[in-house]
Amino acid sequence: MGATLVAEYKSLSSLRKAFELTQSDVATAFGVSQDNISRLEQRGDFLVSTLRRYVQSMGGELQLTATFDGAEVSLSKILQDEEETPDKAARA
Repeated sequence: MGATLVAEYKSLSSLRKAFELTQSDVATAFGVSQDNISRLEQRGDFLVSTLRRYVQSMGGELQLTATFDGAEVSLSKILQDEEETPDKAARA
């Protein structure tokens, strides 16, 4: 892939294949089994943190942006702060 990637993929598997990676390649970097990656790629809904780990395991960085009346707002820092907060379960 080139330095500037402007494309839209309809599935995680098509994104992975565009980078010429196998499910096993992603699984090793993700720290899970190939079967787990297969199941993840078939899901229609998953946690943002899971998507972030999947993208990171392919060498990328997930950036999340919302658009309000044409103005873009980055939510990446909000998500990053949530992931770095220790013992989230204690707050529940």
